[in-house]
This record gives sequence, C-alpha cells and structure tokens, in this order.
Amino acid sequence: MSPSPSNIALPARVVRGDLAGIRRRLLKGLDAEEAPRLDAANVLEADGAGVQLLLSFIKTAAERGNPVTVTARSAALAGAIAGHRAEEMWNQWTQRP
Repeated sequence: MSPSPSNIALPARVVRGDLAGIRRRLLKGLDAEEAPRLDAANVLEADGAGVQLLLSFIKTAAERGNPVTVTARSAALAGAIAGHRAEEMWNQWTQRP
C-alpha cells in the first residue's frame, strides 16, 4: 500500500534546484481528498525559493478550505522562514496537530 498523497514528508534539502520533485508532491497533496499533513522534521537546508514554494502551498490549501497541518518542523526550516520574515504568514495558514 502506497502512502497517502496528503501525507508529505519533506527531504533534507528544500532549495532552488531541488524543488521540482517537492512541487510535484505538494500538488498531489493539494488534490488529495484529505487535508494535507506536512512533515518537515528532516529539513536540514532551506532557502528563499523553498520557503516561497511552501508558503504558496499552504496558502493555496487554506484558500481551498483544506488547511495544512504541520506535524513537525525542523530548526533549519524554522530559521529559514524567520530569516525571510514569513513566520506570521506560516502561522496564519497552517494548523498544528
């Protein structure tokens, strides 16, 4: 049995050049019947492009009435989000388990 497309585990690198595969998984998560669940515990590196992609994903899900639940978030991703002054948007559009 394959994992549900609504359960998305991010890889260690969420950076420009590595985003195509992540984007495909996020789009499948948006199309899933269940609300997306994002596990970002393994993220070791994230840049502005990665943060922007994730913000776009969580905003779109929220606008569709299916807000993303973030089950875990690494210190590296939290730092990247804060470094791009996106913490308020992240918190506005996500849910905690």
